[in-house]
Amino acid sequence: MGVVYRATERYTGREVAVKILHRKFLPGSVERVRFLREAQALATVSHPNIVKVFDMGFDAVGHPFVVMELLDGQTLAELIADGTVDESLAVAITIGLLGALTAVHAAGIVHRDIKPGNIIVGTVGGERMVKLVDFGLSRRFGEDDRLTASGVALGTPPYMSPEQIMGEQVGPSSDVYSVGCTLFELLAGRPPYDLRDSRSVAALFRRIIDEPPPIIDELRPDVLPEVSRIVSRALHRDRSVRYSDCQSMRRALVEAIGEHRGSGIPARLSLTPEAVTQRTGEAGDAS
Repeated sequence: MGVVYRATERYTGREVAVKILHRKFLPGSVERVRFLREAQALATVSHPNIVKVFDMGFDAVGHPFVVMELLDGQTLAELIADGTVDESLAVAITIGLLGALTAVHAAGIVHRDIKPGNIIVGTVGGERMVKLVDFGLSRRFGEDDRLTASGVALGTPPYMSPEQIMGEQVGPSSDVYSVGCTLFELLAGRPPYDLRDSRSVAALFRRIIDEPPPIIDELRPDVLPEVSRIVSRALHRDRSVRYSDCQSMRRALVEAIGEHRGSGIPARLSLTPEAVTQRTGEAGDAS
């Protein structure tokens, strides 16, 4: 939909990323509306784990652009493709992601496209950070989505919640489901419902709606029981059983770390903007 360029600001010397909508998308097109929606959403929410927007506007011929912080790193999709991800790293990444989404939801926005390809682990100011990017499918709570053709659900199939697939109203619990899919894939190397195991996208959708998700420790026995339970709850087909919001899921992961200080999961998570300093057995939130 857009092209991203590496650029240097003339007066500050700061290196930035400039995303420009492809010129083939005319005013009024779905792609143009989504591009502007993404820029507005990113400008609305400020959080260390969300890519920063410095400027936005239109070029000389009226094509929109966004100036963002430049991220040097790799997507989670690339990280997963490189091989098995250590459980401590997977949990650290997820805690950072959940912190970002807590801020997104507090602004009244649901992301709707959480997946490994939209999350970057990179270096910012010499520190490793998790960054959530791509808000093209985001929308405000309760907003009617006029960008969807009749009967077509928006999202990336393996990471879509049952309610998103069925075209129902989605909120924070739908993003919780997608985070569960992402954590599952970080640990297992594949999403809970893999398109490669289904004959078609329609068949994949039926599995997501009708079949209970696999249990992570059946695929990776070394995963902590508490982490396995957290993943299973996040992936529950009934959204009333899932964590009601990302803050609750984040707190559960932090508590799991505190209870297993000797498990190899670090007390301090350098991938998050703040340290997790719980002592063994203590519950609490690291926000």
